[in-house]
Amino acid sequence: MFEDIIRRYPDDPMSIQMYYELYKLYDLLNNKEMRETCKNTLLTKYPESPYAKVLSDPNYIKQMEEKEKEPGNFYLATYDKYLNKDYTGAITNADAAINRFNEDPLVPKFWLLKALAIHETGNLDLFRTTLKQIIDKFPASEESARAHGIILHMDEKHPEIKQVQEQVIAQEIFKFNADTVHFFAITINSKEGNMNQLVFNIINYNLDNFSQASLNVKGETLNANTQIVLVKSFKNKNEATNYYKAIIKNQDIYKDIKTKKINIFLITPSNYATLMKEASDTRYLMFYNKNYAQN
Repeated sequence: MFEDIIRRYPDDPMSIQMYYELYKLYDLLNNKEMRETCKNTLLTKYPESPYAKVLSDPNYIKQMEEKEKEPGNFYLATYDKYLNKDYTGAITNADAAINRFNEDPLVPKFWLLKALAIHETGNLDLFRTTLKQIIDKFPASEESARAHGIILHMDEKHPEIKQVQEQVIAQEIFKFNADTVHFFAITINSKEGNMNQLVFNIINYNLDNFSQASLNVKGETLNANTQIVLVKSFKNKNEATNYYKAIIKNQDIYKDIKTKKINIFLITPSNYATLMKEASDTRYLMFYNKNYAQN
């Protein structure tokens, strides 16, 4: 049957295994000529196949078994460094393993061990960053669940670390450009406030005070709890700032919207796209308070 299949489908990948099975069968039948024919075919036609390597190197299987054990043995050695308080060595080993065994199932464990070693060095900021990397890289893993639990505990015990991290992220994802187009924006709590009323009030304000500016007022949902009203567009930050300074003095725009949870800010179109993707104004307000207050 094997010989028939090989004749009919000589280029089928399964023919490699069939040649090896034929080699073993002919060996059992003590047919040395056919056994050697099958062996030579594997060695010449499929030299990189595991079957050819088994036939050409008697130690191949043993070497493969040792290679399979290598990540586990390396993990035990790395964990031993951690237990012996050699945290720098544990981190170095973990980084080497992550690069060397990048497809191995033990890689998430190396990441978590690296994070725990970093924690012992006292660098809580890097510890939190590494935990977030574990969550991002291995979302369905046990290590991801543990990392998430540790972060929740850290946020309760050290909220200042989370604040610093969020500030760093905010400065990375949003960009300041005073010379580009700007929007004026107000976010309100959607469960308390009335976005349609706010849009109506701003339109009336613009008709009375900025009728020549051809401003467009638009309301959108940012997330389940937040709505955003945009006034656009302004040529640059300075033009938008002038509008901002004028409108915040008019308390009539806030009447009847029935919420005290209001955030007012300026934003560029590109940053607005990022804000909508984030589905939250929290990070942008960090960015805004730092950059626009200084500029």
